[in-house]
Amino acid sequence: MKSSLRTIILGAFGAVLLSLSFHATSFAVPISDITLNSEKVQVVHGSTPNTDSTSMTLDITNSGGGSCETGDDLIAGGLEEIALSNCSCEDIVWIMDGYCAPPFNDSIPYFVSHTISGHQYGTFFSSMEPGGAGSTTLSAKATTLATPMGDCGRWTLNLTATKLNLSSITTSSAMHPIALFINDGDNSGPFCFDIKDAIVGPVIVH
Repeated sequence: MKSSLRTIILGAFGAVLLSLSFHATSFAVPISDITLNSEKVQVVHGSTPNTDSTSMTLDITNSGGGSCETGDDLIAGGLEEIALSNCSCEDIVWIMDGYCAPPFNDSIPYFVSHTISGHQYGTFFSSMEPGGAGSTTLSAKATTLATPMGDCGRWTLNLTATKLNLSSITTSSAMHPIALFINDGDNSGPFCFDIKDAIVGPVIVH
């Protein structure tokens, strides 16, 4: 688990303890700089260990928290963190024994920017060797959309990560959502979103 995600978990857990000490029934959560307008998340389980994959199509807006800097621009600033957990956002606060540690947790430090016919998009690809388990790859494309008034930008993000172990993610529903964490290049998060309709299952063989 990355330190930034651990920090928000520990901080939220501390807030819960503090609220309980005053017999409170709820605790405050930070206002998100990022809005998840729409999402499509898929988790595919391979037939052998470390062959799982995830793909996402996300429509996100960054408000910048009142001011727009490089880190608030997805293409210019990348993502400090993007992660999936088998727990919901609420469960992340309460379960501290590692059960909720995101099995997919990565970053996009930069995008290579391209402009075609006035339309801007960015691409990213990385590959690493995680201790002989095979080459884990991450590929992503961010496309700039029209910026809503008062915000720093809006983008469509398409992401695919392979050679993962996502065995802890077995379902996604209104009763049992999974958590998607997004942290922008400014490191103003991470912000948590419950995903209730992810497609989770084995590889479909035609």
